[in-house]
Amino acid sequence: MASLRRVKVLLVLNLIAVAGFVLFLAKCRPIAVRSGEAFHEIRPRAEAANLSAHSASPIQDAVLKRLSLLEDIVYRQLNGLSKSLGLIEGYGGRGKGGLPATLSPAEEEKAKGPHEKYGYNSYLSEKISLDRSIPDYRPTKCKELKYSKELPQISIIFIFVNEALSVILRSVHSAVNHTPTHLLKEIILVDDNSDEEELKAPLEEYVHKRYPGLVKVVRNQKREGLIRARIEGWKAATGQVTGFFDAHVEFTAGWAEPVLSRIQENRKRVILPSIDNIKQDTFEVQRYENSAHGYSWELWCMYISPPKDWWDAGDPSLPIRTPAMIGCSFVVNRKFFGEIGLLDPGMDVYGGENIELGIKLARYTKEGFLHLGALGTTTLLPDTRCLVDNSKSRLPQLLDCDKVKSSLYKRWNFIQNGAIMNKGTGRCLEVENRGLAGIDLILRSCTGQRWTIKNSIK
Repeated sequence: MASLRRVKVLLVLNLIAVAGFVLFLAKCRPIAVRSGEAFHEIRPRAEAANLSAHSASPIQDAVLKRLSLLEDIVYRQLNGLSKSLGLIEGYGGRGKGGLPATLSPAEEEKAKGPHEKYGYNSYLSEKISLDRSIPDYRPTKCKELKYSKELPQISIIFIFVNEALSVILRSVHSAVNHTPTHLLKEIILVDDNSDEEELKAPLEEYVHKRYPGLVKVVRNQKREGLIRARIEGWKAATGQVTGFFDAHVEFTAGWAEPVLSRIQENRKRVILPSIDNIKQDTFEVQRYENSAHGYSWELWCMYISPPKDWWDAGDPSLPIRTPAMIGCSFVVNRKFFGEIGLLDPGMDVYGGENIELGIKLARYTKEGFLHLGALGTTTLLPDTRCLVDNSKSRLPQLLDCDKVKSSLYKRWNFIQNGAIMNKGTGRCLEVENRGLAGIDLILRSCTGQRWTIKNSIK
């Protein structure tokens, strides 16, 4: 109790000092009064950094930072939200700066069970602050670029099922801490029917008290799988732009502005922020060099070297055009994503979306490629391709005829008014009507499909 009283006394004294500064500024500096439209909504937390970026004086900047610090004291000492969950807030502690965190021998023994359960050291994660700092690996030029203040707002969507609570909340804290408040419309947590009790009421109570009005929780009533869970997140989003992320990520400063700027320039772009690695055993942040995303003949997404023109430019801040993607991190205009049919709801697990979205972009937009980074151009796939059934995807693919591994996969049996069947897989082509999203050509088991082909010469 004595400690709590001391905190309250210090808080009151600090507030008096800050109030004195504000009163002094009000007396000494003229204030321009504008119409009601010019007033901005004041939102709790993380506001000081954003306001100071908008032409505040050094004194005002110091006052705002002090207010933010006092607000943190109120949250941590008086509310104790994270402490009640056995978690830690603040910018220091283990793993600070993205360095490897360690456990004592006694703690190592306790960590074995949770590590096997989650596939990463969740026990160690609970000892690392939800607000820990991580290194900024952006090229120098990226840090110097200036962006418009009138960028579209983003809805950040996290998908999870039975993820460790500390990892989910660190993702949320990191998004709030490193996304300018005026650009962050909301954070949407999509729970794909988790079993863990800590992901139910404790999670919901924490985010609603910690970030009132900012975080939504969407609960799937049955296990839908990653792809359909992302679609549910998209349905709940209200921002002009949607960002889809796994719920085990951390953001760096300045990540949002270049992404939103590129989409503002052209709404038919899909942006993939550059990704570094968090090591599963120590939570050390490991730098990854920029690369493009391609795919193997087995259609697994993989890192590939950027194209020659990117290397020739000699500017690491330029974006990299890429025909495929890693689905754990991508940003797209919300309405445009709906126009191209979202992701295929027939996919139950991850992997296929890496290829599918690239194919859709080539069909629906002249830009045709996904983007890695802040700036750049795109190209189209050439037209010397064969229709291929790779035996795994619901969608047939257009691939370079000379590079198809098995010739059977590009060969089709067809009789007029009969089915179009792939010789390699025995699957047949079928048309699927997706309403406003249009019509898709898909592959299914042969069940008496009938096609009539008409040739025309122009």
